[in-house]
Amino acid sequence: MSKKRTIINYRKIGDQVNPENMTHKEYINYLCHKFGFRIAQGWDGVEKRHYRANWSEDKSYNIKTRDEALEFLGITKTPEAPDGIDKRRLADRRKHQKDYRKNKVDRRSAKQRRIDERNDAIIFYLSSLSAFLVILIWFLLVIYFNYQ
Repeated sequence: MSKKRTIINYRKIGDQVNPENMTHKEYINYLCHKFGFRIAQGWDGVEKRHYRANWSEDKSYNIKTRDEALEFLGITKTPEAPDGIDKRRLADRRKHQKDYRKNKVDRRSAKQRRIDERNDAIIFYLSSLSAFLVILIWFLLVIYFNYQ
């Protein structure tokens, strides 16, 4: 990858982007789409946003085979994973323990929900009290001016 790349023009929505003019992240997503890797989101190379830049050409973005793509992404082949993509084992994750977090409520959202309920209750009672006071004052003024 060259050090200094410059913007040569801007893309339009629906244009097919030349891989050599993509950014590094766009090219990784393009390779994931092209070869069916699930490493990144994947992108078909058709522009979907306004005013994205076309960069000057990078000659290292000319990958044609799956093996070259794996090498570009930094994935090496091993005897356990001949396709270059390692499968995680359950033992690597939790050592066969049950995941107890599955049924727990997200504590942050529960706390925020309690705060919102408390604020709603305070607002309800303050507005009810103020409405009652306004009606009471109006009623007392009506009585006062009717008896004068």
